[in-house]
Amino acid sequence: MQLTDEQEIICRHLSPALIIAAFAGTGKTTTLRAYAEKRPNQRMLYLAFNKETQVHANDTFPRHVTARTAHSLAYQAMKVNTTYTHKLGQYAPYQTIYDWLALPPEGLCQKSCIQVWLAVRETIDRFECSADLSIHANHVPGHAFIGLASQDDKYRYLAEIVRLARSYWAFMLDVHHPAGMSHNTYLKAWQITNPTLPPVDTLLFDECQDANPVMLALVTESQIRHRVFVGDTHQQIYAWRGAVNAMDTLIGDHCALTHSFRFGTEIADVANHWLRLKGEIHRLKGNPLKKSAVSVIDKMPYTLICRTNAAVFMNAVEAVNDGVPLHIVGGAKPLIDMVTSAYALFCHELSAVNTPRLKIFSDWDELVTVANETDDPELHYLIRLVKKYRHKITRLCQKIIERHLPDPDQAAVILTTAHKAKGSEWQQVKIHADFINDYEGDVIPDEEINLLYVACTRAMETLDVTEIDSLF
Repeated sequence: MQLTDEQEIICRHLSPALIIAAFAGTGKTTTLRAYAEKRPNQRMLYLAFNKETQVHANDTFPRHVTARTAHSLAYQAMKVNTTYTHKLGQYAPYQTIYDWLALPPEGLCQKSCIQVWLAVRETIDRFECSADLSIHANHVPGHAFIGLASQDDKYRYLAEIVRLARSYWAFMLDVHHPAGMSHNTYLKAWQITNPTLPPVDTLLFDECQDANPVMLALVTESQIRHRVFVGDTHQQIYAWRGAVNAMDTLIGDHCALTHSFRFGTEIADVANHWLRLKGEIHRLKGNPLKKSAVSVIDKMPYTLICRTNAAVFMNAVEAVNDGVPLHIVGGAKPLIDMVTSAYALFCHELSAVNTPRLKIFSDWDELVTVANETDDPELHYLIRLVKKYRHKITRLCQKIIERHLPDPDQAAVILTTAHKAKGSEWQQVKIHADFINDYEGDVIPDEEINLLYVACTRAMETLDVTEIDSLF
C-alpha cells in the first residue's frame, strides 16, 4: 500500500530511540510492519500487549521479526510450565489466608482481618506493577490508614502491612506453598532478576501507552541498540492495572501518525472533541475517502459499546427478550458465570459458585464488605445485577446462553465494553448511556475521556452518540 508522508518519515528514521504517537485508526501496525520491511537484515523483537496481537503479528510481519508478549518471555525464562503452573489462578478463601498470615481474629491496629488482607493484597499488586526490586512502604495504599487516629498507630500498621506483604509474596513464589499467583507474579519475579531480552538489533514496542513500570524497566534497561515505541496516550485505559503514562516518560525522537484510515471527518470531529478536553494540540484527521456520519442508528446490525459489564448484561437481557440475535465480545460464558456465581452466593449456595474470583467469599455479606472496602467496580456491578433481577437471573442467563451467537457476523447486535472493544472496529457503533456519571465539578477525569475516545473511534461509518449527548 502507499504510505503517507508521516509513515514515510518514520520508516526512514535512524534514531536509536523513536517514539511514535499514533492516534486511533492511523495504521500504527502497518507502519511498524513497513519499518521492519525496510530493514530486512536486522533481527527484530515485536513486543505485543496481548496474545492475540502477538499471534497476528507473527502471521503478518516479515520473518526476521519475532513477536512475543512480555509475559511469554517471563513464562519461558521462569520455567513456569514446570514450576508454577499449579499455582496460576488459584484463589484461597479469606479465612485460609488469615490462617497462613497468623492474623488474630480481631485483626490488627483496629482494622478487621478483611481490611488487613485487602491492604496486603493491594500492596503486593502495586509492587508487582512497579519497577522496584522489593516490597517497601511506598507500595502500601494511602487509603489503608483511614480511621487510624494517631501517627504511632499508622506507623505500626504500615510496618505490619509491609511485613505481611513480604511474607505472602514469599508464599506465592514458594512452589510447595498452596498460595496462588497471577501472571503478573512471575513477570515481576523475572524482572527483579535483571534479565536480558532476546539478542536482537531492534525492539518494536506496540501499545506502550498501557505499559506498567515493570514492562518499561524490561525495555528501557535492555541493551538493544534500536528501540521503536508506538502508542496513543489517549487510549491509556488500564491505569487500574498499574499502567502509567508511558509515552510521556520515554526519551527519544518524536513522530506522529494523525491521519486515520478508519473513518471520515465527521467521526474524527467527535474524537477531537475528547482530545481537546485533555488539552491535546494535535488534531486527528479523518479519511477524506471515507464516508461517515454522526447520527441516530435505527437499523441493525450495530455494535453497542458500554462502560460497564452491568450494562452489557442488561442489554443482553433486552435483546433476548426481543428475540434479537446477539453476540457478546469475549463470549457470553465469562459474564454469565460471574453473574450466576454471584447469585448463588446471594442464595447461600456455595457449592454452585463456580468462578474462582468469587469462591474466596464465605457468604454474600463478605462480598458486599469487600466491594465497599475496595470500591471494586466488578463487584459493584454484580451486586447491582443480583439486586435488580434476583430470582429471574437463572432463567435470563440460560436464555442469553441459548441465543448467543459465537459468530459476530451473524448477530444483529454486538455488545461490548470499551475495554474489550479496544483494537476492534465496526461499521455502526452506538455509545451507551452508562458512560454518563456524576463527575465532581462536572469535570470528566482523563481516564474516562480516554474510554469515550476509544469507544467513539471504533466506528467506521456511523456513530450514534445520542445517549451521551449531555457530555458534549
